[in-house]
Order: sequence, then C-alpha cells, then structure tokens
Amino acid sequence: MDSHSEDLRLAARVAEGDPVASAAFAERLAPRVRRLARSLYLGGHSDWEDAAQCSLVELLRAAHGYGGRSSLERWADRITIRTTLRLAKARRRERELGAEDHGGEELAAPFESDHGDVARHLASLDDDRRAVVVLRHVFGYGIDEIAELTRASRNTVKDRLVQGRRLLRKRIRRDELTPELRVLRGGA
Repeated sequence: MDSHSEDLRLAARVAEGDPVASAAFAERLAPRVRRLARSLYLGGHSDWEDAAQCSLVELLRAAHGYGGRSSLERWADRITIRTTLRLAKARRRERELGAEDHGGEELAAPFESDHGDVARHLASLDDDRRAVVVLRHVFGYGIDEIAELTRASRNTVKDRLVQGRRLLRKRIRRDELTPELRVLRGGA
C-alpha cells in the first residue's frame, strides 16, 4: 500500500468530521504550513501566524478534495500558498488604504524576524517576486508549478525570478561593501 492511499484515507476521515483524524492531519501539516506561510509572508509575526492558521482551516475544509495525485504535503502547499498570498495582498491593500487615510504615513508593521539578513533582503522584494524566489529556492518548485500556484504565466514567473535574484544580489553586495566604505571614509 502506498502512502497516497493512506493519505486519501486520512483526508476522507477528516472530511467525514473525525476529530482524531482532523487532529492528526493538522499536526502532520502544521509545521510545513507554518514554514511556508512564514517564508512567503515576511510581515509582522501575527500576520504570518494568521496566514498559517487560515491555511490550516482551509486545509481541513478542503480535505474532501484531496485526490491523491500528489503527496498530502504537496497538496497542502498549494492551498497554503494561495491562502497566504491572498491574505498578504489583502493586508497590503488595507495598509495602503490606511496610509492614504492618514496623509500618506507608513502604517506597515515593523519587520519582525529571526532569520537575519536573508529575511530582511527577502522582505525588501515585492510580494510577487518574493513568492517566486521562495517557492523556487526554498521549497524547490519548478517554473511550471510556480506558475500554476501563483496563477501567473510561465514567462511572468521567469521574469520575477530573474528580477528577484538580481535585486537580492544587488542588496547583498551593497551590505557587503558598506563596512569597507566606512573604513575608506575614515569611519569605524
């Protein structure tokens, strides 16, 4: 018996409302969902936590739709990615509208992360480029898969990936050069 048939049985039990199966399902997928939501949604702590929670709820609701064509984790990734990107876009719109209402003041939550420089550099990318870079280089998705997940054309995905990498390299080089420039200018 392959793992997909076990996954199908688990998803069917979740869809039937089995609380034990639902707990096992959520426990199995939660670490991956949290990691994916956090990687895609580099906003404040509560934002990515909300995205992870909403994704888990969506997964439990959608369990009846799991068809076993891929692993349960890959299926969960698809739902998590779409849910997280949808929430990030909605929150960004809310912040933009809030900024307009307050005379253009920036209301975005401060960036909170323990991922250091990498997270800071990723956070500097727009949502679309960051999503493509993370899906490709952190989660190992191919161009066609990313296009399907983000509902963008293959060429758009390739362009976002190239531009995202270029911007990341530029920012990393700038950070690497900054201490040298300070020394050359006579600073500490």
